[in-house]
Amino acid sequence: MSSVLKRSRHWRRTTGKNPAGGTGTALTAPQMLWLLLGIALAILPHWSNLPTWFWPVAALVLLWRLHSLEKPLPRWQVLLVTSAVLLAIGVSAGRGLNREIAITILASMAVLKTLETQRRRDAWVLITLGFFLVMTRFFYGQDMVLLPWLLLTVATLTYALLCLNQCHEPYHASRAWFAPKVLYQALRYLLLAVPVAAALFLFFPRLASPLWGSPEMFGQGKTGLGDSMSPGSIAELFMDDSPAMRVNFAGKRPDAAQLYWRGPVLESFDGTTWHAIEYSFARRPPPLVDPQAQVAYDIELEPHGQHFLPVLDYPYRVPENAFLMPDLHVQQATRVTQLKHYRAVSQTVTPLPDTLPARLAQRLVMLPRHANPKTRALIKRWQTQTPDSLALVERILTWFNQENFIYTFTPPPLKGDTVDQFLFETQSGFCEHYASAFTVMMRMAGVPARVVTGYQGGLDNGNYWLVRQSDAHAWSEIWLKGRGWLRVDPTAAVAPSRVRSGARSWMDSGRTWYDYGWLHRLQLSLDSWRYRWNRWLRDYNQETQRKLLESLGVDDDQPAGMAWLIAGAILTSGLLGLFALGWSRQKRRVPDAEKIFRQLEKQLSRLGLPRAAHEGPATYLERVARHWPKAAANARRFAREYERLRYAPDAHTLTAADKPLQRLQHAAKNLIALVRGTSMPVKGNPD
Repeated sequence: MSSVLKRSRHWRRTTGKNPAGGTGTALTAPQMLWLLLGIALAILPHWSNLPTWFWPVAALVLLWRLHSLEKPLPRWQVLLVTSAVLLAIGVSAGRGLNREIAITILASMAVLKTLETQRRRDAWVLITLGFFLVMTRFFYGQDMVLLPWLLLTVATLTYALLCLNQCHEPYHASRAWFAPKVLYQALRYLLLAVPVAAALFLFFPRLASPLWGSPEMFGQGKTGLGDSMSPGSIAELFMDDSPAMRVNFAGKRPDAAQLYWRGPVLESFDGTTWHAIEYSFARRPPPLVDPQAQVAYDIELEPHGQHFLPVLDYPYRVPENAFLMPDLHVQQATRVTQLKHYRAVSQTVTPLPDTLPARLAQRLVMLPRHANPKTRALIKRWQTQTPDSLALVERILTWFNQENFIYTFTPPPLKGDTVDQFLFETQSGFCEHYASAFTVMMRMAGVPARVVTGYQGGLDNGNYWLVRQSDAHAWSEIWLKGRGWLRVDPTAAVAPSRVRSGARSWMDSGRTWYDYGWLHRLQLSLDSWRYRWNRWLRDYNQETQRKLLESLGVDDDQPAGMAWLIAGAILTSGLLGLFALGWSRQKRRVPDAEKIFRQLEKQLSRLGLPRAAHEGPATYLERVARHWPKAAANARRFAREYERLRYAPDAHTLTAADKPLQRLQHAAKNLIALVRGTSMPVKGNPD
């Protein structure tokens, strides 16, 4: 019995197969290693979408399996770990199933499957889960930076798949963990799939919204402008250089000091935080004051999870399917959860005066009672000395400019009477501090005023104007009879370079280590490539596809025409792929074992025994053994060794430097020496 077990272990160790049959083929350590690497690469892009508890569990499972590549966990322990993970998923699910929970279940299945994977059939399931995980990452976005990582993941999973059939017998330990020829084959197969994928991408009918509904693509925890503002809220955005939008101007670009990108307008103040008012009706754009002052532009807006669409002050023609609200900000009915392109026209001069309803005027001077008494006393005194509203504005701005006020993105926290504390104690703040304090002071003077949030300035990045989250800004608007709404930016009185030259021009040093030199230029270069990616791929939507089909003479309303176009494109791509595959097969390198046999055959032919056209290698070498009896043993030994190496799963990975081929070469030389009638030994036996 013990001898049988020993033979079974030896067979399994040398061939990777189970002699009993029916349970699949055992995996080698290199195959398991590549499986684990593929699953890890497929999971990592989900780092911000999976629950916190998942990552330590996944790390422990994968590290343990990496430590024990050929030893799966006992079944009872797998059941125990699986039960704990299911319990954690149930707690995370809360009220019901959603996209995050579904992907957590899929990722957990992949990680837990590694605990019991030991056969090829288990590995096939694991690789399939890995490909599904790659696909689900696109549910959250299609940004260019994901592409290299996901291509690496797909290549790794494909390599692991091919290794299941081609990497069973490690003939040489130094090359057992990695087979370059298998990797080359995996990359070739992926390249052959590109034409079919391109045909499906271009011509397969696209939906107006994603197949999974209308997901909130706006990432959880991502900062951005909202419908409220409190001290420090915009200062937090100053550290965020992620793009907010990209702008293409139809004509000459206005000066940077005129680039006020209007966003949410805040009209309600509770003493600390400003809030937007929801309007249930829209208004007409203000009339055009000066035709020379109008600016047309296209905007590519990154998803921010809100309803507003930033436009240049002041909007004259709003984007399609959007509304101009009474406070002159533009919004759409749905949240901006995906990349959005729109066109607008603005005028860079103040519109003609609007009438202000009495009810709205009363709301725009409302303040919490008994709050900020020092500011009230100051404004009361100044109003007595300066009754004209415009003169009062100038006096406040001069005070900001000449006193010890500091513009900083790290202001001290404020509590209680925040305006009093800011104006008379800290005197340090960011744009929202100055806009809030100025608006409160004007309301105390009985002047209708509100806070406008959005972006100011931007950066010229070659083919487009780049506006980042760090360009977020807040300013004030006041309404004067006969003048209408006037923009007043208190920041310009404290840090004029902020408005003239951009968000970071007033700083003497960088905010972080990547604010300097080539790293900053690299960021801009990557964003330029991302802009091209968005234009050509990410923004290929239903309307773009319709225009492409029209240029090809196909009506997308005709299903038959669409079906023939798709079938023809796929068939053409498939034929090109088959042609490339056939050509590559013809150009495939002859295995070294075959080269050795051909050299032997050529020498034996010269010695008087050519190979017949119908003879295979084994039949021919048997005839050699009968023709030269003294060389019979060598001929049969060469035949056995040749067949073992020539038809092995990884025959193409062997080279002349490997010992199995050296032994085959030595056997061929010995055979020729015996056939020639010499008994001299051949030098250089690798054994």
